[in-house]
Amino acid sequence: MSDNQNTSSVKKASTEMFTLVGVAIGLSAYTWDLSFNFGAFGVVFLGHIIAIWLFSLSILMVTVFAHGSLLPGNKWIGYSMLILPTIWLVARIIDDSLNTGQLTDHVLKVASILSIAIALPYVVYLFFYFTSPDILNLNRKWMTALAGIVIVIGIIGYGLGRHNYLIMSCENFEISGQDTPDNCRCAKKADDDSPAAKAASSE
Repeated sequence: MSDNQNTSSVKKASTEMFTLVGVAIGLSAYTWDLSFNFGAFGVVFLGHIIAIWLFSLSILMVTVFAHGSLLPGNKWIGYSMLILPTIWLVARIIDDSLNTGQLTDHVLKVASILSIAIALPYVVYLFFYFTSPDILNLNRKWMTALAGIVIVIGIIGYGLGRHNYLIMSCENFEISGQDTPDNCRCAKKADDDSPAAKAASSE
């Protein structure tokens, strides 16, 4: 009896570990991209926010047309949370296309930011609920470890993005099709300023 319990505990721990590793890899990749670009450019790229809107809209459409609610908990609260990113998009369109005045622009901007900030935790929860439900059954220790991993990756990504000149050059950003941060290092200029280049130019 004891051996069976030990074997079951080992299998459960292994399953939890594999779940933790898989989710940590996916979250770390997204967190790295988000935090590095935020550190380098000081903004959250529109593509990241659009991804949140697309996911929330797809889940909203599926749950509306499905027979019965697929959302956990109160479905009306879920619908309200899922529609917030669409409100952000509408506010963004209105703000960009109409000359509504400075006060109205400020109100629309605050409303759009709040809509994304309020909806994001619920959208992330639904993402795991539908794609990797095992993560929601992890004990507090593993959930804390996952949160710690993501936070550390985010801090490192932001720090390296902020000080991108330590590991990258402007040409690295240009080759990848991105704009160049204000503080990026120009490799060509650095080569021209090297002692060997100066000696060659003096000759």
